[in-house]
Amino acid sequence: PYVKLAGDSLFISLEVRVPLETPSPRAENVFRVRVLDESKLTLDGKLNEFGGEVRDMPRVENFKIWWTRALPDRIITVAVEFTFNLTISREHELAGQSLRVIQIVAPDGLKMGVRRPKDVTPLAPSSSLAITVWNWTGTMPRGLWFGLDEQRNVTGKFHYAFPVLLPGVSEMPYNNLWSVKLCADSPFCKTELLEVPLPGFFFGEEPDYDLS
Repeated sequence: PYVKLAGDSLFISLEVRVPLETPSPRAENVFRVRVLDESKLTLDGKLNEFGGEVRDMPRVENFKIWWTRALPDRIITVAVEFTFNLTISREHELAGQSLRVIQIVAPDGLKMGVRRPKDVTPLAPSSSLAITVWNWTGTMPRGLWFGLDEQRNVTGKFHYAFPVLLPGVSEMPYNNLWSVKLCADSPFCKTELLEVPLPGFFFGEEPDYDLS
């Protein structure tokens, strides 16, 4: 149990099983949050937090994030990994819906430490995923963009490591979520095909697996 005072915030990450299709009608696609007292009587709540659309393409799985020792105001190495578990055939993509870019977005307050192309390291060089280029910009310092070969089907593993500048000791964001976006354009990802949030890490925290 948690003891929370007035004005406190609580951030919870949960694993859920996603259905094959978006629940319908819309009233069935909703999360309900209740605050209960010690007798399990409702004190407050939000009963209409609508869920997102269930997308069957692109289909991805096994998201992981790894990092080196996290210290304030230091540049560390972060690695993001996931797999396309169903091949995307280029000839069957809808007009304007072609997967062209994979964008990694760091949490607020963290910045990409990339200064030259070789700062980004492919950790699965034999993967069938055809990444042709990666880009970054100081005007959007939280983002890193990976361009895909539009002539080749999308399949295989994404696994890249890159430097990240951490904030000061009291500046690590409370809402500490990384984001992986699959986009039809860049850098603003106006046509977003899929977004997957990844829980981040805090100072002193260690990853729960070894980098392979």
